[in-house]
Amino acid sequence: MKLARVTYDLQVNVGSSKAWEILSHYGDVAEHHSIVIDSKLLSENPHGVGADRWCQLPDRIQVWERIVEWNEGSSYTYEVYKWKNFPLKSMFTTFRVESLGSEKARLSQVVDFRLSPGFLTGLMTGRLRKGVRDTLLAYKHVMETGERDASLKVLRKTYKQI
Repeated sequence: MKLARVTYDLQVNVGSSKAWEILSHYGDVAEHHSIVIDSKLLSENPHGVGADRWCQLPDRIQVWERIVEWNEGSSYTYEVYKWKNFPLKSMFTTFRVESLGSEKARLSQVVDFRLSPGFLTGLMTGRLRKGVRDTLLAYKHVMETGERDASLKVLRKTYKQI
């Protein structure tokens, strides 16, 4: 099955270790990520391979996600293995942190996905790209300001030039 790919990256004005500290809070993503309405850790381990969570997203979308690759301090990939209220067939998401100096880092997100029926994949690519951008803006905001739960409207206005 061929998967479509959406990528986005941006610079954050914090060191890579601080960026990773926040990004690696996989199990309590709703605490750090304003786009996730609610999340619950389903596994005993809060991060690392096998960490498992459930997330409630806007539009009543629910996803169950499990980490399939973990590179401490730099990246992780999770698979969406179950979903509700979204026409998904397959999805893998990778988050990466790269140092750009003592107080700068690059955050990137890569999403490989396929929707069902297949023609929706092309139609929804723009919407998913916007969602990836929003995700990274939410992380940037909490990393740089410490403020959690900023609305999407505020994030988009604040970081309009990114």
